[in-house]
Amino acid sequence: MDNDQLLTEIQRLLEGMEQRTDAKFSNVDARLSLIDTRLESMNRELALQNELLSPFIRWSHQVEEEVIRLSVELATVKVRLEKLENPPTAA
Repeated sequence: MDNDQLLTEIQRLLEGMEQRTDAKFSNVDARLSLIDTRLESMNRELALQNELLSPFIRWSHQVEEEVIRLSVELATVKVRLEKLENPPTAA
């Protein structure tokens, strides 16, 4: 095989490799596009869920604050009740 034939064969092999590489990259591009579409869909769904849940989250925070307030008030009432049930004795 002379140099021209060798060069032609190498070029043919390189072109074949390039075609296979292009085909694989096209496949990767298609998969990435599909992933992008799915991520966008999930992002929209998550945003909608957050929007729908935000009133319930605010309500749960209000309930939590009220429970804390009532717990403090209950502790105060317990202290007052204890004083009434056991008045200090004067010695």
